[in-house]
Amino acid sequence: MKMKKNYNDQIYNMYEEEVIKNEKAYKIIKQLKLEIYDLKTKLEQTIKNKDKDVENAINKATTLLFNENNILKEKLSKVYTEIERLKFQINTTSKDKDYLIDKLNNQINKDSSNSSISTSKESIKNNIKRRTNTYNHRKPSNKKSGAQFNHVGKTLTKEELEKKIKEKKLEVKEITHYVDGKKYKKLIEKYKIGIKVNTYIEKHIFIPNSKSKELLPKKFYSNVTYANDLKSLILLLGNYCFLPYNKIRELISNLTSTMVNLSDGTIDNIYNEFFLKSEDTILNITNNLLNSTYQHTDETVTTENGKDSYYRGYGNKENVLYRYHNHKGDKPIEEDGILNNFFWYIDNRS
Repeated sequence: MKMKKNYNDQIYNMYEEEVIKNEKAYKIIKQLKLEIYDLKTKLEQTIKNKDKDVENAINKATTLLFNENNILKEKLSKVYTEIERLKFQINTTSKDKDYLIDKLNNQINKDSSNSSISTSKESIKNNIKRRTNTYNHRKPSNKKSGAQFNHVGKTLTKEELEKKIKEKKLEVKEITHYVDGKKYKKLIEKYKIGIKVNTYIEKHIFIPNSKSKELLPKKFYSNVTYANDLKSLILLLGNYCFLPYNKIRELISNLTSTMVNLSDGTIDNIYNEFFLKSEDTILNITNNLLNSTYQHTDETVTTENGKDSYYRGYGNKENVLYRYHNHKGDKPIEEDGILNNFFWYIDNRS
C-alpha cells in the first residue's frame, strides 16, 4: 500500500508540474498572441500607410503624366496644323509656280526703264550701286543739277496766270504789302497759288400743291444725302487713287472741318450707286471692244485681305475695260464674255 501511495503522489506531482508548465506555456502563448496581434496590427497599419503612400505617389505621377500628355497633345495638334498649312502652301506654290517664277523674275528685272525706280536707286550684280546715268552709257558732266541755260521751263508763268485772270477763270484776292522804297523803285507783283475747299449745304423744300403731279424723288427719301460732287470725290479717291475706306473718311472729315464723317455703309452705297449708273457705259465699252478689229488683254495681280485677286484688262485704241476676279485661268475669261466672244465675232462676221 505504501508503494501505491508513493506512486500516486508521484503521479500527482508530475500532474502538478505539467499543470504549472501548461500555465506558464499558456501565459507565454497568450503573451505571444498579444505580441502577434500587435505585430499584425502594426503590419496592417504599415501596409495601409504604404498603400496610401503608393496611391499618393501613383496619383501624383499620374497627374504629372496627364498634364504632360495634354501638353504633348497640344504641341502635336500645332504640329499637325503647321503640317496642313505647309501642305496647302506647297500645293498653292506648285499650282502657281509659273506665276511665282514670272513674278520674281519681273521683280528682279525692275529698273528705271520699266518701273518707277529712280536711276539713283538702281543696283546691278553683287548689289553695287550704279553711278548716275550709267544705265544708258552717259558720262557725268560738270554741269550743276537742275534747269540748264536755254532750257524751256515747265513752271506756270506769270503771263499764263494773268491771262487766266483776265478771262475770269481764276478768282484773285489782292493783298497789299509795303517794301523799302529806297531799295525797290518799281511796283512788284507776285502770285501765290492755293486751293480752297468750301463745304456747302443745299436745303430742299417740297411744298404740297394740288396742281403739281411731281413725287418726292427717291434720292431725297433720306433726310440727309450727299451731292454728286462729294460722291465723285469719294469715287475718285477709292477707285482711281485706291485709298481704303478709313483714309477716305479721314480725308473728307479733314477737308470739311470734321463736319462730314462718312460710314463704311455710306461709301458702299455710293460705290453701288455708281456701279448701277455705269452699267450702260460698261455695255457700250464692251460693244466697242467686240466690234473693233483688234483687242489687247493683260492681267495683273494684287492682294486683298491677304489673298491674291486678279484684274484683267481688255482694250483697244478707244476704250479699256477692267474685270475683277478672285482666281486666274480660262474660267474668268469665259465669265467676262469678251475675249471668247470677240474671237467668235471675228470668225462669223461677214
